[in-house]
Amino acid sequence: RHKNLKSNDPHGDSPQLPKPPDWTQLYWQNTNGFQLADDNGGTFLTANEQLQVLQADAAGFSEINLDTTKSSVTNKLHTAIRKTSKHCHMKSSSSPTTATHDYKPGGTVTLIRDNLCSRFYSKGADKLGRWSFITLNCRGERKVTFVTIYQPCIGKPKHDGSMTVISQQYQHHLQSGRQQPENVRKHFIQDLRIFVSAHRAMGESIIMAGDFNEVIGTTSSGMSKVCRDFNLVDPIHQRHGSPSNQFATWIDGKETLDY
Repeated sequence: RHKNLKSNDPHGDSPQLPKPPDWTQLYWQNTNGFQLADDNGGTFLTANEQLQVLQADAAGFSEINLDTTKSSVTNKLHTAIRKTSKHCHMKSSSSPTTATHDYKPGGTVTLIRDNLCSRFYSKGADKLGRWSFITLNCRGERKVTFVTIYQPCIGKPKHDGSMTVISQQYQHHLQSGRQQPENVRKHFIQDLRIFVSAHRAMGESIIMAGDFNEVIGTTSSGMSKVCRDFNLVDPIHQRHGSPSNQFATWIDGKETLDY
């Protein structure tokens, strides 16, 4: 049914296992939603079992589609991590919109595992659920912040369903009196720039991954401008160049939207 499953070829390096002792292995995935089928964490447990196999030290998940304002949800997430890690720190993000059930479009999770936890400094999340982050201590007095973002798709928040990601953010902008509240992606970029600027001002390095819902380099604005202004580089493209064929990061898409 999904056309890209027939040519699901990787681009770049494959994980080296066992992981070299001096490596820090990072993992990121656009999940298109976790299902918490049981108290052990459902498909989030499956994802963490994969992190265990890959010996990943840090991970980020975008579009988790869970209402992590509910303690019952975050308890299941923590249970899944504890089953697959000796030590962990996790930060999730979700909008303040109330959902009837566990399911709520949008949101992110950022986590670190096992030995990397000794480097933990702080964690936090955007109040609208657009990103989450964990900051780590490095050698000397340096710090690095690992950010997981989810920029919503282009849409019409005045007409889309009330629980879509773009509609959730539109309602908050409307209630807080922001100008042009319907321009959700513009506000996303503005607020993300403020966030990155603040952490850069504290001398931190930034590692950003996520569902950009945008092809970097096709426009002079949006996430392309964020990357250019803050000198953020796509490490896969820098190391391996462009794929020889069209490289889609969405199962039914044609473009690279996830970075």
